Amino acid sequence: MAAPTSPDVIVIGAGLAGLSAARNLSKGGRSVLVLEARDRVGGRTHSVTEGPYTIDLGAQFIADKQRRISALVDEFGITRVELDSEGKTLHRDAPGSKVKRISEDSLPLSCLAQLDALQSSWRLESKVKALSNADLDKLDTISLSELMRQKTFLQSSRSMLALMAQSELCVSTDEISAFEFLQQLKSVGGMEVEAEEYYMKEGSQSIAKRIAADLGDAVILSSPVSAIEFSGESIKVTAKDVTYSS
Repeated sequence: MAAPTSPDVIVIGAGLAGLSAARNLSKGGRSVLVLEARDRVGGRTHSVTEGPYTIDLGAQFIADKQRRISALVDEFGITRVELDSEGKTLHRDAPGSKVKRISEDSLPLSCLAQLDALQSSWRLESKVKALSNADLDKLDTISLSELMRQKTFLQSSRSMLALMAQSELCVSTDEISAFEFLQQLKSVGGMEVEAEEYYMKEGSQSIAKRIAADLGDAVILSSPVSAIEFSGESIKVTAKDVTYSS
């Protein structure tokens, strides 16, 4: 697909969201242009090859209940590899602290703290199931950190839940709203869903690469957007000293 000079739609960013939007628009008969600041597609997915191995440096895992990404994996014939979760997990709180060996379905917490983590998880799951846009005004004004303070009793369980959330979100619990966190949980089926069921043999970035290959020249890399101008029903986007109109 050649890059249109005056596309119907200009998409900024060639991550999975941008590429998927461009793909759907293209399937619907719209001409599309995707501008990406980096020299690669994929956004938070980034896979590199080391000898015979493909290593994910960004987002890595998928789950069956993540329907949209799973559908793309199947459509492109990307190989799923089931994650090996058997055995013990090693946990260390801080440099110099004792290494704890725990089972896969447990947390490195005292019995009381584990009960606190379980009850808070149950309370968060209840909020996920009942979540609606009516909650936006209240929950979007507090951070996830504040929500966790409201739902837990012990600092140790609160810290463990925050660590688990941060490993999934890649941001501090102070930097994301409670509503955004709950909305993300709801979109993947809630807290009971195992998010780390599979990784992809070809690397997670292979999904973005396949979508970009289908879009062809409509994806322009190394083109950071420096200006967006609106004029009535038209728009001009400037990237790397080139101006595109839509």
